[in-house]
Amino acid sequence: MAEGTLLYVSNCVFCHGVPGVDKGGNLPNLGYRPAAEIGNLETYVFNGPLVSRGMPDFTGKLTSDDVRKIRAFILGTADAVRPKQ
Repeated sequence: MAEGTLLYVSNCVFCHGVPGVDKGGNLPNLGYRPAAEIGNLETYVFNGPLVSRGMPDFTGKLTSDDVRKIRAFILGTADAVRPKQ
């Protein structure tokens, strides 16, 4: 999870905040997104549907393995506070 933490801090925290710490502002705190949505993180990270709304395209900057590590970090830190479904 340490690698995922570093990747998240380097690429995501500025916009999305720390998972599970607050609800976020105009951008969602990813710790409060449904676990299934975080499970499909690559869909959003690599030229995803939110690019037109300001989400950066991380193609060429992050690898699929990087996204897997980021996903593990988000899910691991947010499980304690995410509403149970």
